Amino acid sequence: MKKFRIHIFGFIFFTNSIIWADVPYELDASSISYSNELIYASGGITGVFNTAIVKADQIVVDPNNGVFQIEGNVFFEKDDLIWSGRELIYDFKKEKGDFGQVRMNLGSLSIEANKVNRSANNNFLFENIKVTTCIEEPPHYSLNSSTAFIEDNNIFKAKNVYLNLWGLPVFYIPYIKTDLKKSGVGAEFGRRDSTGQFIKFCISNYEDKNFKSLTHLHYYQKRGLAFEQQINIKDSNSDITADGVFIADNDPYYRYDSSLDKQHIDENRYRLRLKSSKDFSDTSYFKSEWTYLSDKYFVEEFFRDDFRYFAQPETRASYFKTGKNNSLEVYLSHHLNNFYSNIDRFDINLNGYRKKIGNSSLYYQNYSSLSYLKEQKRDSDDENDIFRSITEHQLIYPSNIGVFSFVPRIGGGITYISDTLNSSAEHFRYKWLIGTEFSLKASKVLSNKRSWYGDSLRHVIKPYFDYQFEEHSFESSSLLYFDPYDILDNRNRVRFGLNQLIQSKRLNKTKRLSEIDVYAHYLIDEDTGDSFNRIYTDIKVNLTDNIDLDGLTIIDTNTDSLPLMISRLRYKQSNFRLSLDHFYRDQIQSLYSANVVLFPEQRFSAQGYLRYENNARNFESAAITLFSETCCMRYGVGYKLSRNDDHQIYLSVNLKALNN
Repeated sequence: MKKFRIHIFGFIFFTNSIIWADVPYELDASSISYSNELIYASGGITGVFNTAIVKADQIVVDPNNGVFQIEGNVFFEKDDLIWSGRELIYDFKKEKGDFGQVRMNLGSLSIEANKVNRSANNNFLFENIKVTTCIEEPPHYSLNSSTAFIEDNNIFKAKNVYLNLWGLPVFYIPYIKTDLKKSGVGAEFGRRDSTGQFIKFCISNYEDKNFKSLTHLHYYQKRGLAFEQQINIKDSNSDITADGVFIADNDPYYRYDSSLDKQHIDENRYRLRLKSSKDFSDTSYFKSEWTYLSDKYFVEEFFRDDFRYFAQPETRASYFKTGKNNSLEVYLSHHLNNFYSNIDRFDINLNGYRKKIGNSSLYYQNYSSLSYLKEQKRDSDDENDIFRSITEHQLIYPSNIGVFSFVPRIGGGITYISDTLNSSAEHFRYKWLIGTEFSLKASKVLSNKRSWYGDSLRHVIKPYFDYQFEEHSFESSSLLYFDPYDILDNRNRVRFGLNQLIQSKRLNKTKRLSEIDVYAHYLIDEDTGDSFNRIYTDIKVNLTDNIDLDGLTIIDTNTDSLPLMISRLRYKQSNFRLSLDHFYRDQIQSLYSANVVLFPEQRFSAQGYLRYENNARNFESAAITLFSETCCMRYGVGYKLSRNDDHQIYLSVNLKALNN
């Protein structure tokens, strides 16, 4: 059978219809006929209509209004939309139509629906829809909904949604809105002793160029339903994040039953946070961070990882501007939660950088501040407040004497304090200081032979000492304490140390193999005799590109103790990552932690960590999570044990194709 080809724009022009004159539509078919201003085509039809490709058994075209009625083994492709079905009525002029029962692909999405309608603004309405990104048949998972919408080919909105795994409904969501191209879908299941069984699910995840919204539901068997909303607004110069979580707690006194605790806890519990930053230019910015809580136990009970690192949340704002010769900072902190003690403060700080005076060899630097400070005590109306003004100035004379570097300095300052502990004490405190820094830097090439460390090896050694005499007009004991500046006393000391650097050359780049800085203070004080009371050691080692070690140690020679020791060993390769950490404070805390990641880029992977408090002989927490990936999903099964025998078993499910 011979096929005919008709260029529709040519036909339309012949019938004096201008509307189609410039539109390159064409149609191939075994049979084409014309009747009552309609075009009839049948038999192996292939058509190209304004960038859309159509294949079918029969087509009826109304060229006057641009409506096509397409039937029989219909295939439709336009941009990233691929659709197949039995019939299609489509208005190519308005780009809308009724698709009937369909199976279609939209980007990475596979969609089945009983009925589909496409509106003129490129939106889709679905009835009884099933959505998945899984390429298997049947799919490993799907989202099933009675009514759903897709806007602009990516914004998915649906009502009465069921998450199906292997054909079985496992979770119900009354409403969901998400960006199919950018957002992720996931769930976490588990059990805790304090909450019972729980599930956390993202019910809405929407993102565009400058806006992101996340909505979570948390259901706790013993505690109730929690709602969490996060919003982020971001552009090239600013970043604002707001989030809030609320729960009507069914058992708010699960862990706390004292009368004092009950004064601060009720069933309505929440956390509100706001974090923002704004870059006004390359040299100025604004940052703020605010947290408001229903009670001081809320974060510890429901967000333990947050509590571990931020036991008392920050409430502050600052503006910073730097110039060629100085910097300005305006800082504000405010007491939002009356169950915490806090120092409310308003500071204006001006820091003058070291600047050369004319053509001389002298340099000048300065620091000034104005502060209002108020002490807010927990659960109390008692308060202390002061106004404080500080101005300090220094002259520095850097010079070289042969191979030695010699930097003497002299300075002084005045502090005004509006109130003191002793009513007879003066409100002005004066200080002056004199000091010098003396150092020597030498190096030697140890080897030019290639070895495990690289192509060469160099040793750089720098002994140094720094002397400072500082005297104040009165001691800190007469001052109200607000910050470390209020405990500055007379000083007469020498800091001396030895810095040793081992460098290697790898791939024509100089890299640090190790650096050890050991220093101490010699206190020139006949009354206390505290010379050499502490020795400080700062170590950084980069053995290879995969192994590094760093640590800080303070040794108290008077008590033969370690007030502080921090160390970390990290090892990394493609299939294995290990981090070993130790944090030690004498007589207070000795925390060991280990983190392991196995096969992070493979189908099967695992993560685990362990934290052990040695002084208390107790595990802080431990967890292990096993992951498995399929063509479309990433599953995680894990177990977590926290102190007080808090057990948590959880299952996480993430859709890979929808996860950013």
